[in-house]
Order: sequence, then structure tokens, then C-alpha cells
Amino acid sequence: MPRMKSRKNCSSSCLTGGHKSWGECVRAKSIRLNPNLADTGKQKAWDKELDSYESARNQGVEPRGTSQKLIDEAMKTSEATGVAYQS
Repeated sequence: MPRMKSRKNCSSSCLTGGHKSWGECVRAKSIRLNPNLADTGKQKAWDKELDSYESARNQGVEPRGTSQKLIDEAMKTSEATGVAYQS
């Protein structure tokens, strides 16, 4: 079945047609496209590590890096010694 001219810029599942671009058609359907679908877990882990690093810095602790392992190491050292760890 040939496409109707009014739907030449629309996605194949468009019900209304007549959109000026494919992007306009998709936005009209309110579909949320995430270009990093494979990396959403990585982003959450990254954000969590940065939040942990910020929390440590706010407590006066200076980890050797922003990885969770280094942050936890610095926090454990600080708790054991009773003094904020400074790298």
C-alpha cells in the first residue's frame, strides 16, 4: 500500500498525518526517546558516585578520586581515625 502524501514526513504508525517533519510527528505522540538506552545504568552509577564524593567533601573528607571505592576507603579511614581523611 503506497503512503499517503500527507504522511510523507510521519512515522509509519502515525494516526493523524500532516506533520512537517518526522520529529514533529514523534513529539505529537509524546514518545520519549532516550539516545543512551544502553547506558542508563552507567549514568545512575556515575551520578551516585558524584553525590557520594560531594557528601564526603562537605564533611571535610578529601578522597583520592571520585570512584566509589576511593570514597568508601577515605570515609572508613576518617571514621577509624576520627579525623577527616586528606589525600
